[in-house]
Amino acid sequence: ASAVLDRVTMRGGNGSAGAADESGGGIYTLGGSPTINSCTFIENTSNSNGGAGYFANGSNPSFTNCLITNNRAVTGAGGGFNCTGTNNPLFTDCTFSNNSSNGAGGGALALGDGSAVLSGCTFVSNTAPAGSGGAVSKTAGAASLTACRFFGNSTFNVGGAFAISSSSICINCLFSGNFAINGAGKGGAIGAYGAGTTTVNNCSFSQNRAYSGGGDSLYTNHPGALIIGANNIVVGNAPTDNIVAASGGISLGYSDVVVVGTYPGTGNINPDPLFVDPDGAHNTLATIDDDLHLQIASSCIDAGSNSNVAGGVTTDLDGRPRFADVPSVADSGSGTPPIVDMGADEVHDCNGNAIDDSNEPDGDSDGVIDACDNCPSTANTNQLDTDADTVGDVCDGCPFDPSKIAPGSCGCGVPETDGDGDGIPTCIDNCPTVPNVSQADCDGDGVGDDCDTVNQIYVRSSATGANNGQNWTNAFTNLQSALTDATTCTGGVAIEIWVATGTYTPSSPAGRSATLLM
Repeated sequence: ASAVLDRVTMRGGNGSAGAADESGGGIYTLGGSPTINSCTFIENTSNSNGGAGYFANGSNPSFTNCLITNNRAVTGAGGGFNCTGTNNPLFTDCTFSNNSSNGAGGGALALGDGSAVLSGCTFVSNTAPAGSGGAVSKTAGAASLTACRFFGNSTFNVGGAFAISSSSICINCLFSGNFAINGAGKGGAIGAYGAGTTTVNNCSFSQNRAYSGGGDSLYTNHPGALIIGANNIVVGNAPTDNIVAASGGISLGYSDVVVVGTYPGTGNINPDPLFVDPDGAHNTLATIDDDLHLQIASSCIDAGSNSNVAGGVTTDLDGRPRFADVPSVADSGSGTPPIVDMGADEVHDCNGNAIDDSNEPDGDSDGVIDACDNCPSTANTNQLDTDADTVGDVCDGCPFDPSKIAPGSCGCGVPETDGDGDGIPTCIDNCPTVPNVSQADCDGDGVGDDCDTVNQIYVRSSATGANNGQNWTNAFTNLQSALTDATTCTGGVAIEIWVATGTYTPSSPAGRSATLLM
């Protein structure tokens, strides 16, 4: 089945105790691949698994832009959703908040076997008081987390934000103020407690906490558990308890790891990363306003390893380019410039004024600040400039002509030169080599009087054109009109009146006194 739910709210559903299907308070799926867009799951309860929803028997649900909040699994796993068995769920730009699994792991999400993909999701204040993974638990298969944010999630067991007992990868993710509390609490942000390798690249960890000795940020507790990564910023609640490998191993490189001394690994450093505002504008840790962007003076800028950026990753947590050079900072990382920054967010300073671009005006809201935008009044994220004239195609009137940004008098591809210096472009000057500001052309032949050796005026009694004397078609039909017009030509130019065969008589004054006047 491939049902589609769009903009539906499921509220107050209840998988009651003793019912045949206690799981999935809001939605229950056995097999099938439902597509769920812009839906809200709120205040649903399951006595067993999946407070908001339960997916089993090969279900492959796809969620986009959904809100999952205040749901509860009373005795099972997955306060929000439980994806059990072999399935491949996909979550994109979803928000999970204040969900709880009171009987097992995964306060927001409990993921079983199969491959789970989470992209651009936010997890806030979810909890698993009786199991592992305050926000997300993954017990088998693989998980991929990209550009996800975790704030203030908690567990009484392993992994305040994310608990993994198999393999996973985290890229461009942020972990702030997550907790693994009480005596069993290990791994304030990420806890690996089963065989498998978790790769963590370009992630930012700040003020996550675990019970004493439990690893505020990263923790492993299985002989086959391995956490590896690069380009990370790892700041715990206490330097002595930031990273703990009780069993297994943790290997990091080109990372700012705030511990006592320098954490072993190529390219590692240990200064304060200088986050912009780690407890946010409200001065409250573990809330969505925690700002882990880097200040321009951070040692983490241009200090990562380009080779450790996963293939296909071109943007950071905010969707800005993953590689950006900051001219005021010396490159200390590895690779061909621009060098990637450590952490989830890349610092951008396109004009080299030591101010992050996020703090400078962007009038057209295209992600490129006005000072560096080749079309500051017209949105053009890609900054396409085909003719390389520093003016973007979307506001360039001649996008294929590097010498012009507007057609002007001559049109694109034709230069606006003025060979005689009279202020009239050569392309429209009726005397291109002789200055003639007036552009006078008494005979209308397209050659200005100042360079016309002979002006011809045409007369034909049978002409039916414009009667202006400029050619045979538009010839004057009256000879006197031609004689009168000839007196308006100046500059000493010879004037010829060409008269077609015919009879022409004067009309003024009346009677036999009529005459032709020159």
